[in-house]
Amino acid sequence: MAVDLRKWQAAFVPHFMGSPHDTYLCAALPGAGKSIAAGECIRRFLAQHPHGRVLIVVPTSHMRRQWMGVMSAVFGLQFDPDLSPVVRPGFRGLITTYAGLGLNSETIARFVSGGPCLVVADEVHHMGEGTWGSAALYAFSNARRRLFLSGTPFRHDEKRIPFLRVVEDDLGANYVCDFVYDFADALADKVVRALTFQSFDG
Repeated sequence: MAVDLRKWQAAFVPHFMGSPHDTYLCAALPGAGKSIAAGECIRRFLAQHPHGRVLIVVPTSHMRRQWMGVMSAVFGLQFDPDLSPVVRPGFRGLITTYAGLGLNSETIARFVSGGPCLVVADEVHHMGEGTWGSAALYAFSNARRRLFLSGTPFRHDEKRIPFLRVVEDDLGANYVCDFVYDFADALADKVVRALTFQSFDG
């Protein structure tokens, strides 16, 4: 199923697929189309691994429904919202929330370890929160690839997010972003409008 990708998505997908890193961080501003970009990576991963599987982790149940809709409507891929250690007939993987990950890390670890697995985690800063980070470290360790998505580039000096590469500077620890699509890029692509500040009498 061919998908019409935006310019940045068309650049990002082969960059991720060809990356030597098991864990890959994409920082793209909200509304840029991260789910479509990730969906194309999922489609290509499954094409490379016919017996592969995918785990998608999102912050909320609402976002879980959104992702399921995009994966089904755009890519023809069905994801099981009911956690299982195996891929059930008719599905290509699982989709859950970070809360579900925290409560079911053993089941998810068995799923991830059951075959070549791509883990996609949206708004990955949530994995910096205690138990969810520990659950992710346990459950995702045997994944073939990990694609982490962030709505905005961020600095996180206190609680480390598992698997991400870090560089140190004078201000502390900074995560390494493998691909960045920021406001300036979106402005150049005419995806967003320029910010203007108007003065008024008063």
